[in-house]
Amino acid sequence: MSVVVSLNTELLEKAINDASKEVRKKVEKEDWGTFVRGAESGLRSIRGPLPREGKEFDEITSLIKKAVLDVSIYGKEKVNEWVGKITNIFDEAKESVGDKVSEYIKRIKEFISEIFNNMYQLCMDLIPAKIKTNEGIYNLNNVSFSQSFSLKGGIKASLTELLDFAASGQVGMDVSYNFSFHEEGPRLR
Repeated sequence: MSVVVSLNTELLEKAINDASKEVRKKVEKEDWGTFVRGAESGLRSIRGPLPREGKEFDEITSLIKKAVLDVSIYGKEKVNEWVGKITNIFDEAKESVGDKVSEYIKRIKEFISEIFNNMYQLCMDLIPAKIKTNEGIYNLNNVSFSQSFSLKGGIKASLTELLDFAASGQVGMDVSYNFSFHEEGPRLR
C-alpha cells in the first residue's frame, strides 16, 4: 500500500533539532574539546569559546534550519532565494576557515544528511508496526521510500535537494504487511 506522510512544522523542527544535536556532538568530540588531567577526576574536557570556524558552522546550520521551515511553509519559490543566501555566506566562511575547508564542507553535508535521515525515521515512526482486525493481525513487513536523496554534489546541490524535499511537504512510502490469523484461527461469522 502507498502512504503519504505530510511534513508538518513539528516533524521538521524535531528532525532539524535532532540533526543539530547529533552533528554538534561529533564536532565537539572531534575538534574543540581540550583535555586535561584533573587530580581527582581523571581525564575531563574543558570547553572554551568556539573558534571562529565553530561560530560560522553554527551560523550556517542556523540558516539551514530557518530555510527548511520557511520553504515548508512558502513552497518552492523560496528555495533559490535560500540557496543563494546560504551559499554566499558559506563561500565567505570558507575563506576564514583556511585549511579546514574540507572538514567544514563535510560537517555541513553531515548536517544536511542527518536532517534527511531524521525526517525519514520520524515518518517511519508514524507507520504502525501492527494492525489488529477481527480476522487477525497485520505485521509490518517492509517500508520503502519512493523518494531518495544524494549528497554527492557540493553544498549548493545538497542544500537544493534538502530544500526541494522540504518544500514538497510530503514523503511517499510503500508499506507492506504480513497477515496472520488470531491464535485460535480464522473467525467464522
